[in-house]
Amino acid sequence: MDRLVTAVTALIPSSLGRRDRCCARRSCPPCSAEHQVEIVSSNYKVSRQFSSMIADAIADGSARTVDPAVAAR
Repeated sequence: MDRLVTAVTALIPSSLGRRDRCCARRSCPPCSAEHQVEIVSSNYKVSRQFSSMIADAIADGSARTVDPAVAAR
């Protein structure tokens, strides 16, 4: 749970500071299709990592039972 709290705490200021930006893909300047695939792939990787941290927190009882994939998004 500590890793999850640390990661989310680090992300909150950047999320709140960009009210006009709702997602990483839209906040990027126009780019090639290959670069867009790279951005989406990276996004999925980060989401899977958050999902894993959430699943670990559920397993050790420090977080409620939720769908880790949904919560990671």
